[in-house]
This record gives sequence, C-alpha cells and structure tokens, in this order.
Amino acid sequence: MCPACFKGAVAHLELKRKIQNIAEIDGPIDHDQICSYIEVFPKPAPIEIPDHIPDNVARIFKQAVINKNTENLDAACSMYRKAMELALKSYSPDVEAWKLEKRIDTLASENRITPELQAWAHELRLDGNEALHSGAEPNEEMAEQMHGFCKFLLIYLYTLPEQVRAAKARRETQHRANHFTAE
Repeated sequence: MCPACFKGAVAHLELKRKIQNIAEIDGPIDHDQICSYIEVFPKPAPIEIPDHIPDNVARIFKQAVINKNTENLDAACSMYRKAMELALKSYSPDVEAWKLEKRIDTLASENRITPELQAWAHELRLDGNEALHSGAEPNEEMAEQMHGFCKFLLIYLYTLPEQVRAAKARRETQHRANHFTAE
C-alpha cells in the first residue's frame, strides 16, 4: 500500500540503507532518504501542465494536482488559488493591485480577461479562500472545478498567445520562403 495515498501499488525500490519493514517509511516513498523508485505499477499518470507558463506557476500547479490526486483537498484547493494568483501577477506585473480581487477586476476592466474569466476567477478565489481560512472541508467536486478553471486560465493567459505567435512566425517564414522562391 502506498504510504502517501493508501492505494495498492507494486514498487521496485532501491534501498539506500537497511530497513526491517517498508512501513517504517512515513509518507511518500520518493521523499524519503531510505529508498528510491526504480519502477512502479500501476504507472502514475503524467501530470499535464499547460505549456509556456512561468516556472513558479508550473511548480505550484503541479503541487495542486499531486494533492488533488492524493485526495489532500485542502492543500490542493489552496495551491490552485495560489497558482492563479501567481499566474495573474506574472501576466500583469504592471497592475498596481496587491489584492487578488482587485487584480482580477482591473484585468477585466482593461479587457485583458473576459467577463466570464473574471467571474470564474472570483469563484476560484473564493473557493481557495474557503479552503485556506474556513473549517469547511473541500470536496472532490470543488477541487476538480478549481483544477479545470486554473488549467484553462493558464492556457488562456500563456499557452494560447504563444501558439498564436508561433503560427504567425511559421506563416511569415513560409511567406518569405515562397516570396524568395518566386523571384
């Protein structure tokens, strides 16, 4: 049984020191200095992180996904909110808003995010605040919605603009190549 998620798994491990029982390891095996993975069955699904996002945002988003997948929903919801906040700060360093609520509203008023994204961002912000500050326990549906919105926001802010730039560059390169060939 995995000591992190308590689900069944088979792992081929390399021990770094002698232990009597695998149960001596408290928490995720790969975070322990006793052993390291060689192979795990079933293989964990890869974590999909949107392309072209800042490294600090990718790190926090990945932590959120790992926590969601291991049913640490308080941590997951908190980290999705943090990923959104860092993403919006990186996207709009020129916006003089120290509160996330004001940053979201400013970006919407400047047409840098859509009204729908504004409304959804406030929902994620409020759910994240609830996970951080209330005694209420987040549920899987809340975590899944926060995951979906955060991923979509990252794609909207970072992945799509880069894909558009790449398409334009490719088209311009083809146009120049066709222009030179025609001469």
